Amino acid sequence: MLATASRKFHVEVDPRVEAVLSTLPGANCGACGNPSCFGAAEAMVSNAIPVTACIAGGQSVADAVAGILGVESAAVLAIVSERRCGGGVNATRDFDYSGLLSCNSVSKLAGGDLTCPAGCFGYGDCMRICPFDAIHMDDRGLPVIDLAKCTGCEA
Repeated sequence: MLATASRKFHVEVDPRVEAVLSTLPGANCGACGNPSCFGAAEAMVSNAIPVTACIAGGQSVADAVAGILGVESAAVLAIVSERRCGGGVNATRDFDYSGLLSCNSVSKLAGGDLTCPAGCFGYGDCMRICPFDAIHMDDRGLPVIDLAKCTGCEA
């Protein structure tokens, strides 16, 4: 029964989609605007997004995808994460926050407890969500970005 259903509902996938997908990093980070690398591969094959759309893959992936699709590859601008705060645990706070220790949670309460609008809450949401393990927290409660691992995926 499953074999029959499998044959009946089988969907042919353009082999170029599979080839492009195999060159993408597979992080499903969404930085390209698609929910997954498979969606990005389909969009690249159908010319809905440029071959340079995979921010996490960088120039090497863009060149490989361009080769598969037989198109020209443009230069990919390298993007990396950055920290805009030097305060950490020493940052001036407007009130004592005692809720869930999450940057996302504290930011929902009056914009957060920090006086500085560019301050880092220091709860490590960025570290936990980074699919490339490029961020860790230092002893001051500030994120440290490993530029060798960071792809700028904006996760």
